[in-house]
Amino acid sequence: MTLMMTKKTLCQTASMFIMLLLLIGPINAQQKKQLFYPNGKLKAEGKEINDQKYDYWFFYYPNGKVMAFENYRKNQVHGVAKYYDTNGQLERKENWEQGVREDSAFVYYPNGQIKQKGIYKDDLYQGTWLHYYENGTLKQRVSYEEGELHGDYAQYNKNGKPIEIGSYQNGSPHGEWKFYENNKLERQGSYSQGKKHGKWKFYDKKENLAVEGEYKNGKYGEDWFFLNKKGKRKKLKTKKLKSIGF
Repeated sequence: MTLMMTKKTLCQTASMFIMLLLLIGPINAQQKKQLFYPNGKLKAEGKEINDQKYDYWFFYYPNGKVMAFENYRKNQVHGVAKYYDTNGQLERKENWEQGVREDSAFVYYPNGQIKQKGIYKDDLYQGTWLHYYENGTLKQRVSYEEGELHGDYAQYNKNGKPIEIGSYQNGSPHGEWKFYENNKLERQGSYSQGKKHGKWKFYDKKENLAVEGEYKNGKYGEDWFFLNKKGKRKKLKTKKLKSIGF
């Protein structure tokens, strides 16, 4: 009976020892990791499990300022990440999923004002991205589809007045566009797959119609006219159009 109890005790002890090893194993594999510059200053620090980055990691400039803060899962950036300039000011804030940028992202000016914001999908621009001047005024409204310009586009000056308004299709200007100079309409017309196509109108400094005509696949059509102050039309030749920059 003593022998049986001894065997039973040994089996229980062995089982407890195995369980203890299983518990201790992950703890031993998990460790704090630090990386250093050649001069000995701290470059990065965070947690590793089985030689793979996990959880919070901090990266530093040689001057000791924080360069970046990233979350990791199995050695890939996963979660919120923040990036800073050499003065410690926040430059970018992004969301990552398994090493790929996803969802909302922000870029900042040194004064903390948003410079641009938008969405990533599979590490590519997606949907509407907004760009701002340092004073907070909207600078550009840009649409993307899988990283390519696609959809409405608008650019504004620091006073919020339009400079260009149009649209893109598959990375090229497409459809009706308007261009402004000194807050006044300068010209308008349409594009087809990046080439001027269809009727275009050009205006003088008082926004009176000055020249109008048609393009065909980026080239001058036959009918181009100059309009004087009284609105009288005079036909223009191609050479004349080229010489005045239309």
